[in-house]
Parts: sequence; structure tokens; C-alpha cells
Amino acid sequence: MNNNVVGMILAAGFGSRLQKLSQLRPKPLMELFGKAILFHQIKMLEQAGIKDIFINLHYHHKQLIAAVHSWSLKSHIHFSFEKDILGTAGGIRQVIKLFQLNNQAMIVLHGDMICDFDLKEIISPHAFCNLLIAQNKQTDGYRGAVSIDDNCRISELGAYYTSSLAKKKSGFFTGIHYISAQALQLLKNERFSCLVSEVYPSWLKSGKIILGDVRKINYEDLGTPLRLLKANLDLCSSSSLFAKHSLQHHLKKIPGKNIFCGSDVQIDPTAQLIEPLIIADRAKVKAHAIIGPNAIVGENSYVGTHSTIKNSLIMSDTIIEKDEELDCTIALLKARVLVDDKLE
Repeated sequence: MNNNVVGMILAAGFGSRLQKLSQLRPKPLMELFGKAILFHQIKMLEQAGIKDIFINLHYHHKQLIAAVHSWSLKSHIHFSFEKDILGTAGGIRQVIKLFQLNNQAMIVLHGDMICDFDLKEIISPHAFCNLLIAQNKQTDGYRGAVSIDDNCRISELGAYYTSSLAKKKSGFFTGIHYISAQALQLLKNERFSCLVSEVYPSWLKSGKIILGDVRKINYEDLGTPLRLLKANLDLCSSSSLFAKHSLQHHLKKIPGKNIFCGSDVQIDPTAQLIEPLIIADRAKVKAHAIIGPNAIVGENSYVGTHSTIKNSLIMSDTIIEKDEELDCTIALLKARVLVDDKLE
């Protein structure tokens, strides 16, 4: 393995915040703009020139492996199965040992987020570690900010670490890390299981310098039904929100309308399409169906006759029955989750 920087996507978790959605599908296979979060993250790493990507697995691991094998990718994907969930640090530690990583640095992505950021910019050859921080961002359910001083050194790490250093800029940790080869070798011998709550505070207290890159960027945590639906509806209305990664590259825009369609889509001429709207590859829309406004129909989905869909996310391989009505809903083949309609 010759490349100096490898990638890793943390995909082993149960995704319990996603309620019954994650009982049927693992969190990294939840969808954004008609494609799995995991697919978009792999493409982010590929765009940064990463050739080897490691994915740790536990919950619904067979689904994840099958999905990855179905995609056309440029990178080499390596899976690391965890019999018991090892935590963020433990999962990386297993990869270091299993694949004998010695001189490589690593970009790590948490498997439930999307960020409009060029990952090449977090690679810091002289940094021990570097964390990407969304400036002034707050996310419900998380406590504490991440702050840096004038020299971009972490001065505060949520509830886990604080120091006497100045707090010049603050924000929300995106779940994107750059970990140097030196730090990876140190991590190999650590006993801790969690990077953010255990390893980084320990290193900071011992005098290690961990940097923070604080930026005003579009970032979304997709780990709850509300956040997942809101991010999809925001993208449906404004596809340029994550322009650096062209999330819609696999779709074509209907001229003069805010409607994106994939390939081999079948739409009955009596169906009514109301923008903004996304219909992904090989979806079928039957007679007199009404789709939109603010709807995403996933790949290989079937929208039945006289059904009505608005403000909703229909994930891939889902059947919407005849006369079914969905509003503020995330739909899977065997699940419907009604999402609080207060999407501010």
C-alpha cells in the first residue's frame, strides 16, 4: 500500500437514533439526493485522491458489503468486520493492525454526515492531527463547542477537554479527522475506545498539539429522521448546497424546472410532477400519481396509481401502494416514519 494517505469511514454503529429505519437498513445506507450517504463519502475521498478506503462493519454488515460491491468505484475498498463494536478508536486500531499500516496518514469520516468540503484541504503533512470544525454550527442533542486559539490549536473539545488557551473561533466538530502516521502508530497502542471523548483529551493533556480547521461550510449530521429528511428537502430545493461534490451528478435536470431525473425512469403521462422534485434511476411512477412538491424518489422505487407524495423521502427499492398518501415521511420497503413537520 504505497499511497501516503488512506481513508476510513466509520460504519459499524447501530444507528439507533434513526428508529425503525435502521432496523431495516444500516445508517450509512440512508440516502441523500438519491444515493447512499456511504456512496457520497467514498466519492469525497476519491475526489481527494485517496486510493485505499477502509470501512469498519458490524451491524447489517452484509447489506453494506453488497451495496459497495454494486457501485462503480475508483478506489480499493477494504472491510474490517468487528465481532463486537470497538468504538471509533478501537475500529481504527483494528484496521492499523489488520492491514499493517505503518507509514500512512488517514482521513477519517463518521458514517452519518455530509459536508461541502474538499478533503484535500484537511491533509496537513506537518500536523499531528487536524479536525474539521463547522464554524458557529450547533446541532441539537450535542453539548459543548470545539474551539481553537490564534494558532489553530484545539483549546476546547466539547465537554471532554478545556485549557487556558484562547478560544478565538468555535463551532461543531464535523466528524472529519486527519490523523498523521505518527498519531496512528501511537493510537495502535492506546487502550481507549473513543477518539473524541478519550484519546484526543488524553493526547492534549500530554502536550500533543491537535489542530482545528474552523470554516463556514455546509455540513449536516444525518443521524436522526428529522435531520435526514430536512437535508434531503433542503437539497431538493437548492441542489447547489453541496456543490463541491456534485451530489446530483448522476441525475439530469429537466430544462426550465427544478426537477432532477435519473436514467431509465418511467413516468406515466397522467402523473403530476410538482417541483422541486428528485426521481432517481429506474424509478417507476404510475398513472395519476402526484409527486411533490419537495419529494425524493429513490432508485428502483415504485410509486403506485393515485398515490400522493410531498415533503417526503422515498428510499431506494421502496413500493408506494395504490392510493397511499405520504407527507413529512421517510419511506422504506417495510417501514414508514412520520417525521415532525417542524423542519426549521
